[in-house]
Amino acid sequence: MVLNSILSDDDRSYRIDDAIYESEQEIENGAEATDADIVFAELDRRYFE
Repeated sequence: MVLNSILSDDDRSYRIDDAIYESEQEIENGAEATDADIVFAELDRRYFE
């Protein structure tokens, strides 16, 4: 059971590292960073109002 916890932490860490890497690649390719609050507010306005 302890081994499963360790593997799960490693997998979670890998996923976080992968997400950071992908974000950095998108920024290098011209994407602009956006605040999540702004994105969710826009989605709420667009689909729920």
